[in-house]
Amino acid sequence: MERINPVALSVLQQYVPLPNLGEGMDVGMGMSMGGAFNNYLDTRAQKLQNDQGTVRIDHGWQNGSLLFGRYTLSSERGFTPENLPGFGTNHDNRLQSVTASFVQPIGSRLVLPANE
Repeated sequence: MERINPVALSVLQQYVPLPNLGEGMDVGMGMSMGGAFNNYLDTRAQKLQNDQGTVRIDHGWQNGSLLFGRYTLSSERGFTPENLPGFGTNHDNRLQSVTASFVQPIGSRLVLPANE
């Protein structure tokens, strides 16, 4: 301990957690934690909130033309903990999707598709 800088020692003692996994402890997914590293597991829960809405339209005309359209909006917010207390990832993701299709018959046996 006499070779460690006093400032570094203070930071380690105040901000780096003590190990909470035993040597050689299995943490799942085929990962074995052993040796003098990877010996702390953050057990905070992941938080996730997801909201989604979709609007869809389908319309057909007597001449055989068809219209389809869909708009989807999705919003995801949450927190994923990292392997040290006080660290983690906050995320706020927003997704929008638009799909449209129009089909126009040009005869009794042929259609002319026009997709976007």
